[in-house]
Amino acid sequence: MTGTNDRALRFLVLAAAGLFLFSALSLKPPHFDEGINGYFVNQVWTNGYYTYNPTNYHGPLLFYLFQISEKIFGFGIGSFRFVTALFSLLTIWLVMRSGVVPGRYGSYAAGLLMALSPGVVFFGRSAIHESIFVFFQVLWMAGFVKARENIDRQAVIMFLGGLLGCLLLKETFVILGFAFLAAWAWIEISPSILNGLTESGDIARPKLRKGETLPPGFLLKAGSAAVLVWLVLYTGFFHHWKGASDFFIAITPWLKTGVGVSGHDKPFYYWLELLGRYEWPALAGLAGACAGLFGRSWRMRYFSALALVNFLVYSFIPYKTPWCIISMLWPFFIVAGLWVEGLHVRSGQKRGPLYRLAVAVFALILVWSALVSYRLNFTRYTNPAEPYVYVQTKNDIKSIEAVIRQKIRTSPEFHNMKILVKLKDSWPLPWIFSRFPNIEYGDYKTPGGPGADIIFGETDVNEGDLAGSYLRRKIELRDALEPIYVYLKKSTFEGINLPGFGPVEGPEGKVL
Repeated sequence: MTGTNDRALRFLVLAAAGLFLFSALSLKPPHFDEGINGYFVNQVWTNGYYTYNPTNYHGPLLFYLFQISEKIFGFGIGSFRFVTALFSLLTIWLVMRSGVVPGRYGSYAAGLLMALSPGVVFFGRSAIHESIFVFFQVLWMAGFVKARENIDRQAVIMFLGGLLGCLLLKETFVILGFAFLAAWAWIEISPSILNGLTESGDIARPKLRKGETLPPGFLLKAGSAAVLVWLVLYTGFFHHWKGASDFFIAITPWLKTGVGVSGHDKPFYYWLELLGRYEWPALAGLAGACAGLFGRSWRMRYFSALALVNFLVYSFIPYKTPWCIISMLWPFFIVAGLWVEGLHVRSGQKRGPLYRLAVAVFALILVWSALVSYRLNFTRYTNPAEPYVYVQTKNDIKSIEAVIRQKIRTSPEFHNMKILVKLKDSWPLPWIFSRFPNIEYGDYKTPGGPGADIIFGETDVNEGDLAGSYLRRKIELRDALEPIYVYLKKSTFEGINLPGFGPVEGPEGKVL
């Protein structure tokens, strides 16, 4: 009966996560970074492989995953976001099933906190590296926890697979690597320190159980396979050998960006502000980690140290973009789950007032997280007042896309219409219109254009600057940019509903 209940609970948690992650995946317009990632996927289609560039700060794995999804589901932001949403769901499953939190109540609590987290959902619904990166982080640490108690094949595969995935995604794996080494050191030396302070002698190191014996040469074979996969992807299937050596020098430009003036500099307390606004469970996990650093349980000490060191390193780095927060959230959710399991175990059969109060508070926090997550992901997803909404494309561009789709539905040959982009910063337009064969880019400082069907421009021009008769609309592309102008050629879009478009003034200010 317990097994049936467990499966039902896992299903409910995953169903809640899936509802948030997969509903209306294309609702949010493509983000600046999503457009750039789409551009790299186009390069993979063109060249047959990804050419790794150490100044891009990202490994090759994401682009191949996006390419596979695009092959299955077709071109569009929903294809890319399906991948990241799927990995977010797999991460929640991994937290509940990998044993990082022993006990059913703690593991389900950690999984549910992650499933309803506004940040995990928001960035899991974004076609960027972060949610896939987090999956491999959790896999890496789950492998270590298993190996620390029993070095079997599963533990080794999880550890190496998680580490390899992180190496193939982002240079920021070095932050978790540093936190991992610090936390490992703490669980090894803390018993001597804490037992010396308390003289209780009940704080011990994790004991290595006698389990499955690794076959001879298994570590060498598994390690060699991981190195081969790494080499294949970083060299573009052996077409770009420089990618392998560039991996080792990538830390230099990454460090330069991380500590230098970048335009994305934030104060030390930036992550705390985000936790206070969106992630109350993680804030509770932060407090729990401070206490758990000195706990009897080695897992509690390990994940508390991991969470705190990881959080502090990210806090000290001036370069901060909000999506990085999910790499800090999951260890705090693990710590919170460990506290939940500990409270349940200590309470035994006695369910006193304190226990019931804790359950009520936990339930209220879950409801609050769900409401905030819904509001952020489905109603305020382009609102710049939300700190998670960062250099996000506005909904205006979706209305322009709708006009173009309407025209192509009525006249498919207009897929070959001429599009002219004259913007200083045009992302994500180069990816959005990358399947249109007649798109051109011009100097954003010069007005007008030579008879294009659609013109995106920085300046408000009059009819004399345009080769033909046009309708105009002013739109916002991103919050950080000045509004731009979209011009549609009247003869091309005749008979199409054009909301928000009006006539262009003539040279003397007359409306034509």
